[in-house]
Amino acid sequence: MKVGRSFFCLLAAVAALAAAANAQDKKAEAQLRTVRGVVSDKSDNPLTGSVVFLK
Repeated sequence: MKVGRSFFCLLAAVAALAAAANAQDKKAEAQLRTVRGVVSDKSDNPLTGSVVFLK
């Protein structure tokens, strides 16, 4: 019975580590897709509350 419990704990630990690694990959991928900028008028004054859509 102890062998089964130890195996289950090991399996749970591996699954948790795999999930953490996957989350870090997605976070790094999301950072690669970040777009930042300022919307401004013709006089270079920032336009607050502007919304930009990307395709």
